[in-house]
Amino acid sequence: MRYVLDTNVFLEANKRYYGLDFCPVFWEWLRDHENKGNLYSIRSVYDELKDFGDELADWVKQYSYYFHSESDNACQENFKIIANLCQRKYNLGHKKNINFLGSADPWLIARAMTDGSTVVTEERYKLQGEKILIPNICHELGVDYINTFELLREFDDCFK
Repeated sequence: MRYVLDTNVFLEANKRYYGLDFCPVFWEWLRDHENKGNLYSIRSVYDELKDFGDELADWVKQYSYYFHSESDNACQENFKIIANLCQRKYNLGHKKNINFLGSADPWLIARAMTDGSTVVTEERYKLQGEKILIPNICHELGVDYINTFELLREFDDCFK
């Protein structure tokens, strides 16, 4: 199984549980599993993180190979499916929804659809609401999603 990581996975890990300054083993684990072909992220996530001007931005730039392209035809076609779904089901006039289609989020789902990967995000599914969320789109399209702690439980080598 392959897993594709959302922007908030990196931000939350660094800010809360696995800061680069006190838990470098988490970041080594991420790189190790990218090398094994298990974990990766996408270029749009790289673009969201690279200009923060902090230690995480430095890590992202140093390990830019971790962030795969979403420019292939299959991924582009899956993005269209997501955009059409959003247009049909959500109020695209709502500012937060316009931001969704302009963010890494739909590309993350499109990449997961293309590769058969599971999305890793800190967002949670909400039954009602105007804001478009990754888990809601994943649920609609049959794409698996989990959070960071569930990801860690998927592997038996965490921080060893």
